[in-house]
Amino acid sequence: MAVGVVSVIWGLSFLWSKIALAYLAPMQVLATRWLLGALTLVLLAAARIVKVNFKGKPLKPLAILTLLQPCAYSICEMVGIDKTTASESAIMVAMIPLVVLIISSLVYHSKIKPVAVIGILLAFAGVICTTVFSPAFSVGGKAFGYICLLGAVLSGALFSIRTNHMAGMYTPLEITTAMTVVGAVFFNAIMLAKGYGFEAYVLTFQDSRLLTAILFMGFGCTALCYLCYNIVVTQLPPHIATTLQVNLVTLVGAVSGIAFGGDHYGLYTAVGLIMIVTGLVITGLNAGQSN
Repeated sequence: MAVGVVSVIWGLSFLWSKIALAYLAPMQVLATRWLLGALTLVLLAAARIVKVNFKGKPLKPLAILTLLQPCAYSICEMVGIDKTTASESAIMVAMIPLVVLIISSLVYHSKIKPVAVIGILLAFAGVICTTVFSPAFSVGGKAFGYICLLGAVLSGALFSIRTNHMAGMYTPLEITTAMTVVGAVFFNAIMLAKGYGFEAYVLTFQDSRLLTAILFMGFGCTALCYLCYNIVVTQLPPHIATTLQVNLVTLVGAVSGIAFGGDHYGLYTAVGLIMIVTGLVITGLNAGQSN
């Protein structure tokens, strides 16, 4: 259920992000969505609707986790996308499960079934197929952009692995609350330092379309989705969790882009999506056989 929620909402986030970016700069979007997500969880915790308790728990590991995601990941991804092409960015982000697989095997000596590796590679090949053969495919990014995207991939992979290893230390809700609070402070500080002031909040409440987009990203993409994703990462091996999340979001994003955004599609799209689905099925069926 958690994987399904994340896939649908994050998959549709591309459409809502385009709407928000028509009004606001990228840093303004990040600042407003993470503040809304933080307010949501903090108010729920204050009203004792949800239970969050950091008393007696070490904060250093949690602080490092929040620096990986959302801080390092979001900045690296945003700059990387800006300095490269959309095609290159899509392929690079899809590498996260592969990097998780490598780190889990080499650093943490996790036992991974060969059939699960096949599923992960097949899903990644599907992403390449849908991207490379698209008429919109292009290359030509700058070296700095590639470095930033690699930073996003590495920070996203490390976040998933560390979250899995910290499952007994914090609850998914506590991890998500900490992430949203740190993200809200971090991105709003950068927004103010860049001289935007509070223009983003004024514009948000003046335009119903922009408000809807920010509410969707703040409540859905930030608070709800990261809570669900942290549940997935604490319950499943990191390489399984990231494979399901990254590729299902790609799947939903591609379908929604074709259906509502007028994106290009063809035989390559069908073949690529079939490869992604097949890879996900293979990986998902072997989720309980990896540790």
